[in-house]
Amino acid sequence: MNIVAAMLEAAAMMTPLATILAVCGLGAFLLACLAFVGTIWKISWSLRGWVSSQQVHVENQGKLVGLLGEYIDTQKEANRHLQASVELLSQRLDRFDAEREDVHRAVRAMNRKLNYIEGEDVKVEQRPA
Repeated sequence: MNIVAAMLEAAAMMTPLATILAVCGLGAFLLACLAFVGTIWKISWSLRGWVSSQQVHVENQGKLVGLLGEYIDTQKEANRHLQASVELLSQRLDRFDAEREDVHRAVRAMNRKLNYIEGEDVKVEQRPA
């Protein structure tokens, strides 16, 4: 009780200006504390929003990686089919080239025979009878 009595005596001895300054100082301190708590609340709220957006971002990246994996698998299968088709066409082209060479050889042989025959005909026609 002695402490309370001492505080009451001190308050009675204070001038009105000192009392007003003390109340204003206490009010400013309380407002600063409220501003600090409000700032911390806003920071925590924005961090919660940022964390949730990062979680959504990670989920979307996972979906994208899955889709790209499926696309790669599809492209591998398409490439296998394309490679088989190209190999088949290459074999056909090789056979066509071989057949073409055979045809060219046959045509050259026929041309030689025709030239030989024409040459004999020319020789026969040029002989005096």
